[in-house]
Amino acid sequence: MVKKAGKAGAKAIIIGCFDDTGLMAARELAICPVLDIGQPAYRVALLYGGQFSVVTTLAVSFPILAKNIRAYGPNTNLVRVRASGVPVHALEDDRDTAMRQVVDGIRPALREDDIDCVVLGCAGRVHFVDDADDVPTKLVDGVHAAAHLASLF
Repeated sequence: MVKKAGKAGAKAIIIGCFDDTGLMAARELAICPVLDIGQPAYRVALLYGGQFSVVTTLAVSFPILAKNIRAYGPNTNLVRVRASGVPVHALEDDRDTAMRQVVDGIRPALREDDIDCVVLGCAGRVHFVDDADDVPTKLVDGVHAAAHLASLF
């Protein structure tokens, strides 16, 4: 798909997985910039000027997220990576229930982490930025962040 997108004239490609799966391999094949959604989300969180936590889907993602964050450079602004316990497919299967569970997963970060914003660790949460009115902090979505960055190319 990366080669096909390049031949079709894509100005940028976004890999819609917060774990940044396949990013380096895609960059090797691409003739245009390839963005992930993790790194742009972390950069936007830094622009809010303070501390942030990541609330991802499942704890199984912690090791790869930690590796990615280290690879992107020292980041003393990250307080903690947390899991909401909501699998990716649940975000599609029962959006309302999944959204309540994710919000419940965000609340401990707000109480315990002394943060200025929360990075949403899943492309399936793209709608949360607009729909989570009852979350009293800034929410950073990697899809939005990557899309805005890609628009520069």
